[in-house]
Amino acid sequence: MTLQDVSDSIGLSVTHLSRLESGKRQPSVGILMQLARLYGTSVGTLLGEHAGTRHHVTTTAERVSRPGPDGPFTVLTGLPEVQGLHAVELTIDGTEHRPSSHEDEEIVYVLSGAVRVSLGEEVLELRTGDAVHFDARVEHTLTDLEPGTRVLIVCAPLQANGPRPHALPQRS
Repeated sequence: MTLQDVSDSIGLSVTHLSRLESGKRQPSVGILMQLARLYGTSVGTLLGEHAGTRHHVTTTAERVSRPGPDGPFTVLTGLPEVQGLHAVELTIDGTEHRPSSHEDEEIVYVLSGAVRVSLGEEVLELRTGDAVHFDARVEHTLTDLEPGTRVLIVCAPLQANGPRPHALPQRS
């Protein structure tokens, strides 16, 4: 695929993709998930982390934390031949994040701290132990409400006949 093909597929500029490819910029977790889906591989394989096995274990002692524009993250999934599920642990660093959207369903589970989750026009505040499950085609942003907030992000592809994004129901 050319950079233009990738740009057209995931909606990033060719310039931004070129900077990612050359290592001049670090990809966000959302971009990594989009690229893994596009290339039919896992995030771990994209980052060169995993050999081909039937399982993937991530121990605390062996974890590889990587810097990213959203904050440091650790890939928790990585079977090269199984690309449906992606999970990362992210420490949100307090910077303003670009909104993301991708062809997945997503769960954000707060491991520690508190986070603001913007889903389209709706804004949720989640604390340790809270989670939100949503259609990731809806533009979304995570912002920490406490320094060092850690979240688990899990994404899986939407079913081909899944619902299209729409206005999220209001909580009562």
